[in-house]
Amino acid sequence: MDRATFDQLIAADIDREVETYLPNGAGPMTEPRLRKALERVAKRVEGSARAYYLGNLRTVDDLAARYGISRRRAQAIAKEHHARWGKGMMVGGTYIFSEDEIATMKPGERGRPPKSTRA
Repeated sequence: MDRATFDQLIAADIDREVETYLPNGAGPMTEPRLRKALERVAKRVEGSARAYYLGNLRTVDDLAARYGISRRRAQAIAKEHHARWGKGMMVGGTYIFSEDEIATMKPGERGRPPKSTRA
């Protein structure tokens, strides 16, 4: 499931509950009915969020494949991003990241930086 599908599922659940309890955009609603409706939406959101985030976990191998770099370089990038910005988590000796985090981990140019020509 991608982010757009996740957002559409949540919006559809909210729209369904609003239409159920407030047909045509208006109508009386008691506090217990509103609480029950919000509890149902929250449970569906929790399930959808869990499926979205667990389905989008990626490893260092995925990072390497996405950017066409070696596994060793991907491991170094993962270690740096985790230590510096708290991205991802380490599970059983390997780093795991969400798809959104990997999108922000593009490696820099290969090789040594050029020497400055200024004296």
